[in-house]
Amino acid sequence: MGTPENAYLRQVNSYWDHGGVLHPARVLNDELFFSPGVGNEMMFVFAKVQPFLKEIREKTQSPMSFTNLEKAISKSKTR
Repeated sequence: MGTPENAYLRQVNSYWDHGGVLHPARVLNDELFFSPGVGNEMMFVFAKVQPFLKEIREKTQSPMSFTNLEKAISKSKTR
């Protein structure tokens, strides 16, 4: 906590959490949500944090961190 890296991680998590909420609510359709401009970045972000999810969730005491992103990616045809 209190480091620039922590702030970056929280910002990325917040950003993709919003996207992960909007997609299942059908505010964003599959074509838009998984388009290369959006989907590639989402996949890249998840690939970077996925190996550390358990640790991130434990250290931040936030067991739901990145769950909306994780759910969205699991529904992707390109994963």
